[in-house]
Amino acid sequence: FVFANSSYAQINEIDSLKLQLTTSPIDTNTVILLNNIAWRYQRINLDSSLAYSNKALLLAKKLYYKKGIASAYYYIGTVYFYKGNYQLAIANLNNQLPIEKEIKNIKGEANCYTILGYINIYQRNLDTALILYNKSLQLHQQLNDNKGIASDFANIGLINVYKGDYSEAIIYYKWAEDKFIAIGNKNGLANIHLRVGGLYSYRGELRKALSYFNQALLIFEEQKDKQRMAACYTNIGIIYKKQGNYNKAKSNFEKSLSIAKEYSDRRSLANLYNNMGVVLDNMNEDSLAIENFKKSLNLQLELGNMAAVAIIYQNIGSNYSDKNNLSEALIWLTKSEKIYSEIGDKEGKANTYSAISYVYIQYYDTFIDSLKKQQIIDSAIFYANKAKEINNALAIRSTSEYQQLSRCYWARGNDKKAVDNFETLIDIDNKNILMNFSFISEKERAYFFSTIAHDYWTFNSFALEYRKNDPSITVPIYNNTIKNKGLLLKSNTALRQAVIGSKDTSLINDYKKWISLKKQIANNYSKGLDTKGLDRRADIIEGLLIMKSQEFSDFARVQNISWKDVQANLKDDEVAIEFTHFHLMIADSGFSDFTSQTQYVALIVTPKSQYPEMIPLFKEEDLEKILGKFGVNNLKYIQSIYSDSSLYNLIWKPMEESLKGVKKVYLSPDGLLHKVSFPAIAKDQDVYLCDVYDIELKSSTGKIVSGGVNTHVGTYKTSTATLFGGINYDTDSTTYQGWTYLEGTKTEVKKIDKILRKGKVEVNYFSNTSATEEEFKLMASNSNIIHIATHGFFYPDPKEVALDVDTTDAVEEIVFRGGSRGYGVNSFVENSNPLMRSGLVFAGANDVWSR
Repeated sequence: FVFANSSYAQINEIDSLKLQLTTSPIDTNTVILLNNIAWRYQRINLDSSLAYSNKALLLAKKLYYKKGIASAYYYIGTVYFYKGNYQLAIANLNNQLPIEKEIKNIKGEANCYTILGYINIYQRNLDTALILYNKSLQLHQQLNDNKGIASDFANIGLINVYKGDYSEAIIYYKWAEDKFIAIGNKNGLANIHLRVGGLYSYRGELRKALSYFNQALLIFEEQKDKQRMAACYTNIGIIYKKQGNYNKAKSNFEKSLSIAKEYSDRRSLANLYNNMGVVLDNMNEDSLAIENFKKSLNLQLELGNMAAVAIIYQNIGSNYSDKNNLSEALIWLTKSEKIYSEIGDKEGKANTYSAISYVYIQYYDTFIDSLKKQQIIDSAIFYANKAKEINNALAIRSTSEYQQLSRCYWARGNDKKAVDNFETLIDIDNKNILMNFSFISEKERAYFFSTIAHDYWTFNSFALEYRKNDPSITVPIYNNTIKNKGLLLKSNTALRQAVIGSKDTSLINDYKKWISLKKQIANNYSKGLDTKGLDRRADIIEGLLIMKSQEFSDFARVQNISWKDVQANLKDDEVAIEFTHFHLMIADSGFSDFTSQTQYVALIVTPKSQYPEMIPLFKEEDLEKILGKFGVNNLKYIQSIYSDSSLYNLIWKPMEESLKGVKKVYLSPDGLLHKVSFPAIAKDQDVYLCDVYDIELKSSTGKIVSGGVNTHVGTYKTSTATLFGGINYDTDSTTYQGWTYLEGTKTEVKKIDKILRKGKVEVNYFSNTSATEEEFKLMASNSNIIHIATHGFFYPDPKEVALDVDTTDAVEEIVFRGGSRGYGVNSFVENSNPLMRSGLVFAGANDVWSR
């Protein structure tokens, strides 16, 4: 965390103190001046601080000035702490401590315990750190120093965070918060918010962390404390970086950088340049990333902060590794590992070993000779195991070494060890998903999942190959697929139900504000107006709603559904098919990265399955050739797709052997399969899948589980149906007919109306000019059956259309779905937001579209 103070003011104070030195006689006052200069230099230049504190120490010893000696040892110790040289820091602080006791300087003794406590936290000697902070607490209580007491509570809270005792940490943070409130110390209160944010960040609960960082920011904004605002921007940027939202991370780092430059805050600048480099590296802006890393490196070398230098060496090494400059990468990473060894930073050393392992994995593909490849894998395994050993000793659950070990053992043919490491890797990812998805918005879920999806792709690729040796490997593949689909698709509908059902007035009011903002955002999108400010406010309110709503946060239920639960809900003639797709990796050919192919597979469960069956189907490019790149296309083309057996041979035929005796099929599409109408797939001439099977689509086959996620069967006292069809898209003033009347929809809905009324279902039927968007919104929440027979659209990304050499298909699709001109083209067809490029068409739509 960044706790800023004003270096700009310190530069002026240093000049003033230096001036006093030239006019002051050589006495104890000179020692005080030297120590004061040393203290002020600590944020600007560590080497200068060390030089002045050493001068103070020499003079204080010459004058037998014990308080000056103790202070000098303290400042020397803190400099070595900032430099990451904990051994020398402890040695100097241990020299200070007996002197402070001897002269009964309780404040100085407490300060010494505080820094020693920090060092032991960094070294993960948590029990020792706790003893030190309890000693500091006793001294501050003796002095009745409420600010010191609050700080000790906060530090003891931090120890509990690292111990994993989060409930105990919260108790200490609350005590610290109460103290700061009692003495009216807003800065202390805001810093506690930063600490609590850090707790949730450490736990991986990034949404909660962000909420606390924003609370701290509000206090610092109120006080117009720019440097502490910068601290908040930095911490917020780090959260977005962890979520994979690099644009927002960059924006927050830029705000913090601007303030750090204004105040000549060199230590903050050094840290920010490094963070910016990491973000730019992830955005594939390599030259800018290296430029920022080197700016950070120069500053940290000037400051003498070797721990930070080691981090930058590691980041530069990883950047070169990503660019396949592997020998250069190893040079920088080796330099990083050497520094970590010298300063005793075990966690940093583990991170570097993991990075070196990854470099060797990338080396693998540069060699043809099998012996050399074997040596490369052995080196990768060696360093990954060293990282794993250190992290296990520190109780740190890092994914990187398990990513590398699983790939390496797979490439070596050691399947047992590959499985063990894959299972640990996926277990960590699953726990991180459950923790994060409870508190982040839908958009943030997509960002977060994109940062770990490659682990699931790799495991799926391994399972596709390994299932022949051990068919039980498909169990975690099926379970992961239904869990992740369930979590990714858990929508704001669930949030609405939880909020309205709570009867909590405050919660409902926040929800209404959020809905109002969402409507403004949609309106601005349609007009091409900026929505950044509205988006930010909506995200903040959404975060509060999620945190207050216990029902919505209960994602554990999704995680607990397994393939066995699905199987238990199947009848003898039923089957569940879970489709999934992933970037393909092949162990013996380019295992350091994914191939260019996207593999589709079917995961099949029957009542008699010993394990789910994993059946490879096709590569994505094969389906694209049939469907066309931009999807819907024109009517003639759609008729041609479903008139022959191409789709059947590609998608269904590979599964036929497993579907003998099946009548009912529950299936969950994935990827491009969402564009396929399964019942309309032709098996033979005039024989379609709907003639052979009763097909029911699910967003996840986990939803067939009795009482499963988002299952609402039986929640209505009476059956109510709302039907829309035979809609008139024109009005009396229509001049351009983009959407044409669909006679078949009227026939369709009339037949459904007759069937439902015969079944004693209450029916609301809207057609012609009464089938409006307003009626749909009014009736939807009061109906448990809704049938809409109308035009629908989902336009392709305009950027992809612009880049495509042959745009004929895209243009034909636009003509087929709503015409190629009018207000609707700018508002919907060419909109950058995919949710604005999709829609259903209700009464009077042609006027909206053309005007």
